[in-house]
Amino acid sequence: GKMIYADGSVYQGWWKDGSRSGRGNYTCSEGWSYEGEWKDDKRNGQGKVHCEDGDVYEGQWKNDRWDGEGKMIYADGSVYQGWWKDGSRSGRGNYTCSEGWSYEGEWKDDKRNGQGKVHCEDGDVYEGQWKNDRWDGEGKMIYAD
Repeated sequence: GKMIYADGSVYQGWWKDGSRSGRGNYTCSEGWSYEGEWKDDKRNGQGKVHCEDGDVYEGQWKNDRWDGEGKMIYADGSVYQGWWKDGSRSGRGNYTCSEGWSYEGEWKDDKRNGQGKVHCEDGDVYEGQWKNDRWDGEGKMIYAD
């Protein structure tokens, strides 16, 4: 079925007991859209969102949040592929920045935390411990020159 909300948002897809459940597409009047799986009126399962700022997320959802394995392509061209928890990067993941550097390793609460490796834009490579997006603990730096 199809529902047009008072604010102009539109949902087209499956319903169960008056709630969005199953496959469906939602276009929000605020400028974002979602296509994918729903359960109990929330995004749950596999889905893709086009955010109003130009970011695109495709992957697993739980209770309207990015949760599980997924890929985010940011509006500036940067890409994160890996694990999410409650809407934040958490677990193993790879991030490639549009500015030329990349990171592969562990994340927690949307920051590099744990063991990881960064390839800097100048060719230097750091591998070791991270805490809150900063080198912290044991690690080694390999310089390009």
